[in-house]
Order: sequence, then C-alpha cells, then structure tokens
Amino acid sequence: MTDEERFRAYEWSGVWPPPGARFPKESSVRISIDFNAADRNLHEWLPWARRNLAPDRLAEIHPVGSNLRKARSWRLYFGAISPESFVEVEGGEVTRSQFAGAGGR
Repeated sequence: MTDEERFRAYEWSGVWPPPGARFPKESSVRISIDFNAADRNLHEWLPWARRNLAPDRLAEIHPVGSNLRKARSWRLYFGAISPESFVEVEGGEVTRSQFAGAGGR
C-alpha cells in the first residue's frame, strides 16, 4: 500500500495498516437473504437514509441526477443475520460446499 492508501484506510477504519501491508484480492459477493418483510429490524434504505443521514452525506452517496432505481431495492438490517437465512451467494470465491456448510440451501 502506498502512504496515501494507508492514510485512506486509516480514515475509513481508524486503524493504521502496518507498513508493507497489501490490499487483499478484490472481490465482491452478493448474498441473497430470506427475511420476514414484517421484521422490525428490516428497513428500506431511502426512507431510513433521509431520516438519519445529514443531507450532505446523502448527496455524497446519491449525487444529484443519479439514478435511484437500484437504491429503492436496498434494505438495511439492524441485527445479526444467521447463515441459515442465506438463499444464494453469488460471486467471490465462495464454493457451493462452503455456502452449504454455512447454512445454505
């Protein structure tokens, strides 16, 4: 990591990466979860964000003119999510056997 990357990591996490640290292999994973829609811990992103984020922070996440169509499907869950709730795991290097071992169906 460069000094600038270390500084950004510090700003994000509050912890300095050690000298010589490298970024892990980049990957992204999408986990589909089966929730009860009436669960009180489940919140729609946009209404929650409009109530709880400062307007300037919300504008950073969703700049003027950005398409909010995808954001309408986003949800926040304020609680622990057990692997038994996983319906599907896509991407990354997760194998089907690892997913099944974590409670996947």
